[in-house]
Amino acid sequence: MIARPSAPLSRVPMRLALASAAVNAVALATGLAIAMGLVLAPAPAFASDLPSLAGIQGDKSSIQYSGWYEPSSQQAIQMQNLRVALQTWSNESERVVLDGRASWLDPINAPDFQEYALGATYTHKIDQGRSLSFNGNFGSASDHPFADTSVDTVSATSIYAFPQSEQSRWALLLNYSNNRPILNNIPLPGFAYTYTPSRDLLLTAGIPFASIVWKFAPDWSLSAFAVVPWIFRASVSRAIAGPVQAFASIDFSQQTYFRLGRSDLKERLFYDEKRATLGLRSPLSEMLTAELEGGYAFGRQFFDAQNYGSDHFNVNRLDASPVLRLALSASF
Repeated sequence: MIARPSAPLSRVPMRLALASAAVNAVALATGLAIAMGLVLAPAPAFASDLPSLAGIQGDKSSIQYSGWYEPSSQQAIQMQNLRVALQTWSNESERVVLDGRASWLDPINAPDFQEYALGATYTHKIDQGRSLSFNGNFGSASDHPFADTSVDTVSATSIYAFPQSEQSRWALLLNYSNNRPILNNIPLPGFAYTYTPSRDLLLTAGIPFASIVWKFAPDWSLSAFAVVPWIFRASVSRAIAGPVQAFASIDFSQQTYFRLGRSDLKERLFYDEKRATLGLRSPLSEMLTAELEGGYAFGRQFFDAQNYGSDHFNVNRLDASPVLRLALSASF
C-alpha cells in the first residue's frame, strides 16, 4: 500500500500506418505533456504533433482511450487515459485544433491522483512548406485537482517548421511547462529534425530525444522513442492475418502530480515504472482500432522530488506485477 507523506497494418495505406506507429512511439510522449515539449518532456500533444512535422498526418479528429490494470497483491493499481483532439476549423493556410485529456492513477485502497487539461493549437502555413504553430494548455494534476492554484498545470509551446528538402524538415521550438519530469518551470528552446527517405522510414532527432518508425520487412515494423535517460518506448510489430498485428513493446516512463497542501510548492509526486508486454492490434472498423496486451510491470515506485533527477524522498518501492492493457482509438 502507498504510504502517503504529510503533505503496421500491412494492408492499409502506408501513410496511415506510419502515422499510427509514430503516435504509438511517442504517446507517449505520457504523452503535449503538448505540442513539442519534446525537448525534455513527454507532452501529450507532442505525440500528435511529431507526425505533423513529418508531413504525414491528415486533418482528422481523434479519440484515444487506454486502461491499465496491475493486480499485485502488495499494491494493485488501475490507470486510465482519455484524449480527444478536435479539428475545429481550417482553411488552406490555417488550422485550429482543440485538445482535451484526462488521466487517472488509482492505487487500490490508497489515495488516487487525477489529471485534466484543456488546450488549443493554432497553425499557420506560411509558404513553401513553412508553418508556425502556437499551443497552450491549462489543467490540474493532483490528488485534489483544481482545489487551488498550487495544483494547476500550465504549458505553452511555439513551433516554427520548415523543409530542408523533399525528404527532410526542421522544427525550432520554445516550450514552457510547470509539470515536466525534469528542468521544470523554465522556458526551454529546442529543435527537431525529421528525415523521411522512403515511405518505409521516418527518423526524428533532437536534443536529447530521438525516434524512429521503420517498416524494415514486408510484414515487420519498428517504432521507438527516447528522451534520454528518463523515457524510452519501443515496439516491434508483425502482421499475422490481414490487418491484424502482433507486437512486443517496452515502456520506461513516469507520471507526475502535485499534492494539495505540500510545504514545498516545487515538490511533486512521481510514479515511475517499466513495462514489457506482448499484444495484438486490429482495426474494428474503418475508424476504430483496438489493442489488447499483457505482460509485466517492474521497477514500480512512488516518490516525492522536485525533478526526476533530483533527490528522491518518501520513496515507496512496489513489487513487480502482471499488467493488462486495453486501448481503443478512433479517427474521423
